Amino acid sequence: MVNPNSTGLSISGCDVSHQFLENRYMPEYKRWFRVGGTYFFTIVTYNRRKIFCESHARTSLRLAMAQVQSSHPFDILGVVLLPDHCHCIWKMADNDDNFSVRWRMIKRRFTKLWLSSGGQDLPVSPSRSKRGERAFGKEGSGNT
Repeated sequence: MVNPNSTGLSISGCDVSHQFLENRYMPEYKRWFRVGGTYFFTIVTYNRRKIFCESHARTSLRLAMAQVQSSHPFDILGVVLLPDHCHCIWKMADNDDNFSVRWRMIKRRFTKLWLSSGGQDLPVSPSRSKRGERAFGKEGSGNT
């Protein structure tokens, strides 16, 4: 389910198993929740838009993650930031497994920072607008 208040950045932190569906080999994504677990995520921008080439986008993401990290602790073990996507490895607090809340907060804060620093949305479709989604990110994979 995509959060209607999200930026629309796609988040994936899933284990993948496979099944046959209509004679096609299709992935079946399953989210694992483990208190104190370590998770791998990928954030992909809408239409692979290369917003992370812009310094204010990188700064906005870094600040949003730091702000959320201070109020909802987790360890960032690694980040790889590429022009149109980002990979992260997080270690959750020993008593917590709710990475979805953290990503929702990061996406909201990133949106505010990005737009206030000169970032621009692309035009949105009526269905995206109805869900409150932004057009610089890709619709989520169900993890937010």
